[in-house]
Amino acid sequence: YVNIMWMLVDFTEENGATRLVPGSHLSGLDADPATPHPVPTIAAEAPAGTALAWDGRTWHAAGINRARAPRYGVQTSFCGPQFRQMENYTLGTRPEVLAELTPEEKALLGFRIWSGYGNTGDAGAEYAEPGTRALGELGG
Repeated sequence: YVNIMWMLVDFTEENGATRLVPGSHLSGLDADPATPHPVPTIAAEAPAGTALAWDGRTWHAAGINRARAPRYGVQTSFCGPQFRQMENYTLGTRPEVLAELTPEEKALLGFRIWSGYGNTGDAGAEYAEPGTRALGELGG
């Protein structure tokens, strides 16, 4: 699992640059949900146009934006097909939205079943299909 933050503006300590806990990906632990966190973090400061990549198990969060302007970035996540992402799009996408996608779009968005991974009920299906009940905000 890899996270990439595409920095559309300069990321600075002042504007709340993404904070990382170096080495946390090796701990095998989840971050302590108590705040403030008792572990040291570093700010991922870099100029606009930078792409920061880190192991998805690394503890991270947005910093506090003390600047008078928003901090813009685009976060993307990539994982092998055998791993579930935090959001379960195969169960949360409305059936009418999925019905409009081409097979190529479904594959690109991760709906193709891979060696049994991603199966949502029909063992012979080529693509995962959502249930009749959508979940959370994606269900509207």
